[in-house]
Parts: sequence; C-alpha cells; structure tokens
Amino acid sequence: MSSAAGPVLGAVDVRPLTALTVTLDGRPAAAAAPLGQTGAYVAEFSTVLPELPADVHSAYLGHPRAPTRVVHLLLGP
Repeated sequence: MSSAAGPVLGAVDVRPLTALTVTLDGRPAAAAAPLGQTGAYVAEFSTVLPELPADVHSAYLGHPRAPTRVVHLLLGP
C-alpha cells in the first residue's frame, strides 16, 4: 500500500495495559499506556499522564542474541 507521501506500513497491534501503576511524588496518579507492537522485536508504549500534563513515548528494540535498546521521549509543557 502507498500514499502520496510514500509507502504506508500495516496497522500496529495496540492493546491497553491493564496492570499499569504510576506514582507521582509517592501517590497514585492516573495514567494510560497502550502497548503497540510494530514488529517481532519492537514494542512501543505511549504513556499519558493527565495530571502533569505530559506524555512519555518509549520504544524497546531487542533480540534474544543482542542487548535491548530503549529510547524515551518526554513531551510536556
């Protein structure tokens, strides 16, 4: 499949994480973090923290024969 901007990849498998616990200054905070899997060795989380407001986007790339690499992007005011 393609678009005017170039190739378009297939849909990302996204599932909500139901056992998510986040604390801010030692107290529980509301958060949502769907898990997206974009390939066999890639997992992505987009954590939304409405109290701050801030989003943390994390990407994990790994393989059984190589160390896992992690990148975090913090977006906020």
